[in-house]
Amino acid sequence: MSRKPLGAIAAGVLQAELKQQQEGDADDVAMYQEEQVKAAIQEIHMLDERVQESLRNSVLQTEINQPHTAAHIIAFKAAALRNKRCLMAHQKLRQEAIMRQWQKPSTKDTADTEEKLSPAEKEFRKAYDNMMSEYGAELQLNLRLDTQPPDILATQTAAQQPWYIAREEHEVLTDTGSGWGLNKGDALIAPHRTAQDYVHQGLLQKHT
Repeated sequence: MSRKPLGAIAAGVLQAELKQQQEGDADDVAMYQEEQVKAAIQEIHMLDERVQESLRNSVLQTEINQPHTAAHIIAFKAAALRNKRCLMAHQKLRQEAIMRQWQKPSTKDTADTEEKLSPAEKEFRKAYDNMMSEYGAELQLNLRLDTQPPDILATQTAAQQPWYIAREEHEVLTDTGSGWGLNKGDALIAPHRTAQDYVHQGLLQKHT
């Protein structure tokens, strides 16, 4: 079996986590790969030590700026950095999934998730649960409720906004810089401040 390139261990761990979230439930976590994570950390330490050994080598120090001397040092540092960044991204993905699970009312069974976590992640999950529960109690709010606004609220909000009809094909820019491409006759719901310049230009007509 061929050996993985330097710096590729943590990338494999991250790839497995991304595959789990893309092919399964985005709020689920893959089984924690303890051995692979440990192997990546060991490789980081090994690479750092190899760099330090090279820097301490009195023979290499005289030619430290030469390509044939510096190339392997740069390769070792780049591989260690790749491992570190992939491990950080892997941990961030899992923490975000844990937090999303807490928020959603349809969270999977606690035992099912618990067995997939590392000891540190279990502590994080417990601490996050305590923090959010205390915060919700202080606000006297149930923070586990669905954050998606009800359809009736969207309907009422739309009803309160003025309607405009496009008089010709053009693009309307919002305050945030995003744009809406409109064809002649298209209807648009927009705040007055967004539409007023286009009304003055004759591009939009307020619907009455």
